[in-house]
Amino acid sequence: MSFPAPPQQYMPQPGQKEARGGLPGWAIALVVGGVLVLGGYLIVNVLIPSMRGDGASPEVASAKSEPPTPGSPAETLKYLEVTGLRLSESKQKAQITMAIINHAAADLTDIEATVLIHTTKDKPGDTPLAQLELKLPTIPANSVRDINMPFPTKLRAYELPDWQFLRAEVVPHK
Repeated sequence: MSFPAPPQQYMPQPGQKEARGGLPGWAIALVVGGVLVLGGYLIVNVLIPSMRGDGASPEVASAKSEPPTPGSPAETLKYLEVTGLRLSESKQKAQITMAIINHAAADLTDIEATVLIHTTKDKPGDTPLAQLELKLPTIPANSVRDINMPFPTKLRAYELPDWQFLRAEVVPHK
């Protein structure tokens, strides 16, 4: 009885490199990594927002990010902030310096308002410590302007509360 001959195997000769086809391992890793990154980007920025209903056109998205420009004088006041209250004394008269901030994306012009100065202990409806009439020709968009004016009081500056116990409220001009 004879056995079949074993299959012949290719054995490279010494000093001869084995011929292989395909891409090198580093190239395959680079392609797989790029596909994963692109897939993650698409899931996070395209699929998830569209499932939530957040997908808006670029024109709508830019319109949402810009605050509306103020129109009427009463509407203008909601873009103003009065802060940085500092009391001092000049020629034995109390002075107040305050920072007026324009939070609007447009210049505010012809500003007329009343600034009520309260202490932090005041309750709503309490009489303010002082009432200041504010008149400014213009404040540029997103900027700050320091204003110095007399502080109407019979008290001396050292008798008034410190700056950290003061707050300002902007109301329409009366």
